[in-house]
Order: sequence, then structure tokens, then C-alpha cells
Amino acid sequence: MTTHLATLAQASVQQLRAVLSRVTALHADAAKPLPEHEFLAGVEAEELSWSDWEETSFDVREFHG
Repeated sequence: MTTHLATLAQASVQQLRAVLSRVTALHADAAKPLPEHEFLAGVEAEELSWSDWEETSFDVREFHG
């Protein structure tokens, strides 16, 4: 019985290591900074004054992740 539990535990550890390495690889790619022209692609900016923004409000509870 003990050998079966040891084998199961070892398999679980190996699966966890595999998952962690995949997640780490995904986040490593996402953490690379983009060049400025790619980061700002599609952004349209206008010259705005503070008075244009001071009436802006939003409720963070409306945003769902």
C-alpha cells in the first residue's frame, strides 16, 4: 500500500512541476515589454485639459474580469 501512495505522490509532484513550468513560460512571454509603437497601436489621443476629465467618474464594481 505504501508503494502505491509513494507512486501516486510522485506522479502528482511531476504533474505540478509540469503545470508550473508551463505557467511560468506563459507569463515570461507576457512580461516582455512591447516596443512603444506596438504598445500604442490603435490608441487615439487628443489634447485634453483637466476640465475635460474632472467630471469623469466610474464605478469599479461595474467592471468584471
